Amino acid sequence: MPHGNEQDQEVGRRRSKRALFRAEVAFGHKGRRCRITILDISLHGLKIRAIHKLEIGDEFWLKLPGLSPLSAKVSWARDFVLGCEFRESLHPAMFEAILDGRIFEEAGPDRRTKTRADNSHLIAI
Repeated sequence: MPHGNEQDQEVGRRRSKRALFRAEVAFGHKGRRCRITILDISLHGLKIRAIHKLEIGDEFWLKLPGLSPLSAKVSWARDFVLGCEFRESLHPAMFEAILDGRIFEEAGPDRRTKTRADNSHLIAI
């Protein structure tokens, strides 16, 4: 579901359902490290809000608590909002663990920065 008046022009390109999901996670690109916000996530990719402008094709990594860094590349960009594709798709069990909050719970209460979206927010694509 688009946020506000935002039109999602990438709907036809998705291979799996996406879930509205908010989390602040570690991000790295060309030696720069910072924290970015995940806006939604699917088995094959995610939408993020970054603080650095990236171009289509740029590769970067994300670090979610308890997981190895995830490699991704930019598929589309609108200013600092980016649609990204994972280099390797998430395993369905890992995707569910992220949505259920189990990944962030393992990091401890001081590291929990995500908000959970229930399954009613899954969008069939």
